[in-house]
Amino acid sequence: DVFVPTGCHLLLTRLCDAFPEHQLTLADFRYWSPEGAPRPSGGPPAVNAPVVQSQSETGGETRDWNGDYLAGPFGEADVMFATSFEALGKLYAHASGGRSGSTVSTADFMQRHARLEATTTASGYNPLLKDFVNQAFFVTGEDGG
Repeated sequence: DVFVPTGCHLLLTRLCDAFPEHQLTLADFRYWSPEGAPRPSGGPPAVNAPVVQSQSETGGETRDWNGDYLAGPFGEADVMFATSFEALGKLYAHASGGRSGSTVSTADFMQRHARLEATTTASGYNPLLKDFVNQAFFVTGEDGG
């Protein structure tokens, strides 16, 4: 199975048509589990498969629906797709008539744009640089391409 980001392509196409001189910054998760690997909960391998989860009625307990977005309770399950930033770059180039963008890690983006002194703890730990390793930014324009 392959999950294709058709909504993303539509968004990029409309953005590029409506605002041809735009600059874009997008952030998302790069992965939940290794690409094409079986899900830890035993679900089937798939390219760009979603994580599907819901909370118990009392809260505090998460149920994993093994990537089956039709099995979870209707309107109550979170369906989360990671972004293939390689595919996003290709979609963007197609939608924008050949413009390019860059994918950067969260740490690299924060090094460049955040006020790190405001987010560093007394021990020197900075969650903007050390956490969120499975996230990335796609940037265009002056900062990206």
